Amino acid sequence: LKEDLNGMVFDTPTILAITGDLTETGKFEQYQAFEKLLDAFLQDKIIRNFITKDKVFIVPGNHDVLYAESDLQSRTHESYYWEEC
Repeated sequence: LKEDLNGMVFDTPTILAITGDLTETGKFEQYQAFEKLLDAFLQDKIIRNFITKDKVFIVPGNHDVLYAESDLQSRTHESYYWEEC
């Protein structure tokens, strides 16, 4: 993305669409890590000339929902995965 944006001139507002999954299991700490990553990306010397945080459109995915632990196994065929986490 940085290489594509470098040297380009835009005459319309630019947006960045980020589609889920932003996290693995929807935990608060994972959202904090995502926000830190997004902030670092937006501070890049090339990116910051084109995209500001108010131009970021985020669509959460199914992993971005924090389900009750009792509900996890019913939502996956790989119940052993949740036991390992």
